[in-house]
Amino acid sequence: MNITKTVLLCCVTAFTPLSSAMANEVAAPEEGEGQLQEIIVTAQKRSENMQKIPIAVTAFSDEAIDSRAITNIADLGPLTPGLKVDQGNGIVLPFLRGVGSTLTALGNESSVGIYIDGVYTTRTLPGLFSLGNIERVEVLKGPQSTLFGRNSTGGVIQIVTALPTEEVTVKGHVGYGNYDTITGDFYASGGLAPNLAVDISVNGTRQGDGFGTNIATGDRDRYQDDITVRSKLAFTPSDETRIIVSGYYTYNKTSANAATLPGTVAGFSTAPFVAQPNLKFFDQNTDIPNFIRGEQYGVSLTAEQEVGFASLKSISAYSHNEELGSFDLEKSPRPDGGAYLYSHLNQFTQELQLSSLSGSPVTWTVGGFYYYTDTAYEPAFLFGPLQFPTDVIGDGIDNGTNIHGQQKVKSISVYGQATYEVLPRLKFTAGARYVHDDVEGIGAIGLVRSNVETIVARNNPKYDQGKVTFKLAADYQIADSILGYATFSRGYKSGGFNLLPVPSAPYKAETIDAYEVGLKTQLFDNRMRLNLAGFWYDIRSPQVQLLNATSVLVANAGSARVKGLDLDGTLLVASGLTLNFGAAYLDSKYRDFTNAPLGVPVLVPPFGASNPLLSINAGGNYTPNASKFTATAGLTYNVASAIGDWTLVADYAYNDGYYFEPSNLFHQKAFSLVNANVELEPSEHLSVGLWVKNLFDKRYVAFQSVQAGPSGFPFTPAPPRRYGIRLGYKF
Repeated sequence: MNITKTVLLCCVTAFTPLSSAMANEVAAPEEGEGQLQEIIVTAQKRSENMQKIPIAVTAFSDEAIDSRAITNIADLGPLTPGLKVDQGNGIVLPFLRGVGSTLTALGNESSVGIYIDGVYTTRTLPGLFSLGNIERVEVLKGPQSTLFGRNSTGGVIQIVTALPTEEVTVKGHVGYGNYDTITGDFYASGGLAPNLAVDISVNGTRQGDGFGTNIATGDRDRYQDDITVRSKLAFTPSDETRIIVSGYYTYNKTSANAATLPGTVAGFSTAPFVAQPNLKFFDQNTDIPNFIRGEQYGVSLTAEQEVGFASLKSISAYSHNEELGSFDLEKSPRPDGGAYLYSHLNQFTQELQLSSLSGSPVTWTVGGFYYYTDTAYEPAFLFGPLQFPTDVIGDGIDNGTNIHGQQKVKSISVYGQATYEVLPRLKFTAGARYVHDDVEGIGAIGLVRSNVETIVARNNPKYDQGKVTFKLAADYQIADSILGYATFSRGYKSGGFNLLPVPSAPYKAETIDAYEVGLKTQLFDNRMRLNLAGFWYDIRSPQVQLLNATSVLVANAGSARVKGLDLDGTLLVASGLTLNFGAAYLDSKYRDFTNAPLGVPVLVPPFGASNPLLSINAGGNYTPNASKFTATAGLTYNVASAIGDWTLVADYAYNDGYYFEPSNLFHQKAFSLVNANVELEPSEHLSVGLWVKNLFDKRYVAFQSVQAGPSGFPFTPAPPRRYGIRLGYKF
């Protein structure tokens, strides 16, 4: 409580209602005192000034991340208008400008592509987003339809980790917070030989107490534990050649949805049919623990070589993921039904890029991308009287149903993009990509009796599709500090098969046509940066998650459209004082969605939601997780004192709410968040900071779904107020 009061006092005295936290710092001396620093991004697969490219980008530097005591990319969501990053059953679920996916089952990909050092991640565990050795994070808004490996309809989150250097560097943090939370990160880099450097990064969180409690067992609930280890070996034999070998390992364990949305009533599948008692916001009451435990490791090889007229890059990567999911199907203290989901994912990607050198009259990139995944539940084991009503309660653990679901995806694509200055200050960009996907589903259902399985059904459907996507853009340098642009692009997200269970027909690919106009400005002698964008999206066959008591399905709505505006800016008020601000307006609705699921709350036995779910036409309804208005405001203040250098950061985020499902039955009302960090560096080697997130302890729902039957409306609460102390060191 003393920590909370201290940080609150600092916020009250220093907070100013302006800003969004982006990677903007006071300029380096060569740029001139009192100017904002240039932001370099690789949104077009080459290093470029963010203000000179026709793409809406929000970037975060390592300094901006560290000054906010941010340890996971999910904390960047409230700082970026239009971005929402949550977790559902242990999986990261990003939404950008209203486009995203609530799909948590294996085999499905995010509508917002996630890349780490140029490597695409099919399934993102929270630990992969740990930010201990990050150089920068880039959020690219809108479909990235040409240059990125797996076409994404919503945008891209690109994480770039630090390269090892021959100079010895050691830095890190250790921290402790409420809920008995221990955090730490460590980074070391150094040379092994001339032109050969290596580094290692370790990041971890252990949350001893949950935000809530499982009433039935007394165990912690609503928690996350993770540890991630990364290492790189960089060999640069010449200025024209660089080879990087990297590897990582991550372990995550997080609680899963296991309680019913406040205001609804859950019941039971077996007599007596009474209502489950109301629970506190973060509690659950189940006899089976609900969690996702995952391990993932990966290796990659990146080689870059200048070949006279161009630069050639190769990125080869392999990753393996294993998960165990434990779920109480009824989400009650009775042994009425449970599931253990054993799954794996193997992924291999190979990308080749050939790009023009800096200064070429035509800036161009061509390449090819190969993607292979083998994803499977082996098996998903469902058990208990909910599955076998004739079983004696408690006797179901040896009997049940095995669902075997496997999906193999082979995808190959070729792409190219070029930019040419057709007239002074006027550039035109054109790019195209052809992708062909081959998808195979392998399914089986087995009955288990006394640990002996009998296969009763098999299925082996196949699906393939080719698609051309493109990007057209024009940008005009109105003045040295003002860029206007307009783009038209088409994005694509592959179709596939459900795995719980595997059906005979696939769900369709999702496509998006995006129109955008924007303005990027640097004003008042580069003391202010202000960027504006307006956009319109037409989405065909958007992929939607459907649930019932024992399966997770993906279906397609008919169509949707998104229109909106977003703004972000930075103002250097004085030396050491920077204000950031941003806002986004969205109007994101389904145009047509026949047979959309609607679970009507049942207020009499057996309670929960209607079974079966009703079907409606959700045309005209808002799409999930698309807040109509969001805004951010904040400040960063650096000041020297007799006892050391102080850094104070305060950020405010407003969200006017969102719907959870196409039915628009339930709506998260508006809420505001305040985060802050106060840090003192008594020397160049040491620092100590006090931080707080969700200062005023706002209770809001991050994720909600519907299940036919007594479980009703499971949900995931967003984290409550968290605070702590953090000690830093660097040598």
